[in-house]
Amino acid sequence: MELFKFNLDDFDALHEKIRKGEIEREEAVFLANKPSLLFGVADELRREERGEEVTYVGNRNINFTNVCLGDCKFCAFRVR
Repeated sequence: MELFKFNLDDFDALHEKIRKGEIEREEAVFLANKPSLLFGVADELRREERGEEVTYVGNRNINFTNVCLGDCKFCAFRVR
């Protein structure tokens, strides 16, 4: 694949290689330097895997003590 002349066929071929887990280092570096292509491939893969449904998790685990033994750096309840 010519990395400096990128067309739709190259996009499809690269998408297929990524889907199969066969992407080469040079191709990954190329994508990292072309965010619009990277996002396009990522969006196509997401559509294949998850479709258009968007979900979220409202997980709230609040510890109301100051004796938490966890080591979460963001938490105000951990023991220091």
